[in-house]
Amino acid sequence: MKKLWVLVVCSIFLFCLTGCSKEDLQQEELTSDNEKNQTINLNDNVEVYVQMMGLDNGCGFLMFTTNLRDVFPAASIDEYNRVHYWVGDDTVDGEMSQNQLEENFDQLQFDGDQEEQAEKLLKEIGENDYSGVKEFSYHYLDHKFQYTYSYIEFADDRYVSDSKDIALQLENAFKTAIQFNGTCGSGDYTTILDETLCDEYHLTCDRW
Repeated sequence: MKKLWVLVVCSIFLFCLTGCSKEDLQQEELTSDNEKNQTINLNDNVEVYVQMMGLDNGCGFLMFTTNLRDVFPAASIDEYNRVHYWVGDDTVDGEMSQNQLEENFDQLQFDGDQEEQAEKLLKEIGENDYSGVKEFSYHYLDHKFQYTYSYIEFADDRYVSDSKDIALQLENAFKTAIQFNGTCGSGDYTTILDETLCDEYHLTCDRW
């Protein structure tokens, strides 16, 4: 009987100890999440990177073609499913031109299911406002996908926005697509977050 009582007491003690530890851990996680999602104090001089993402106009496009290597055996496709693409004909070995693509386009095969899923995601993103993201647009025609948007990335990891999640969703949606890379410039820059950027990028900000 004494042994049984000792066993019960020890079990209760261990249960309480484990329960407290779990609660403490959950509280730490909640606190951490709250810190990341709190209203941003602009008086802290929060440094951000304003960057562009996606492909549009001269930057290129994406296609879910499944037999590009068979139709264009001379094209060099890297480990990230990227191939250099030029509107003109002044290509070098491994690159593709617009004329080459158009002349052999009817030989290409495409994954319709992947196209449908990607278009659905692009439409969903375009119809909603996400923190850290602005001016999202996309174009889908003749199996070619283009999308572009501007986003904010924080230098301090205490702050987060939806931009990272959006980038991950797009990366997963197009991971099997061939990316035809053209040439385009970049408008990326670093600055201090202010009220104007907060409004443009759907961020909750204040000063105190």
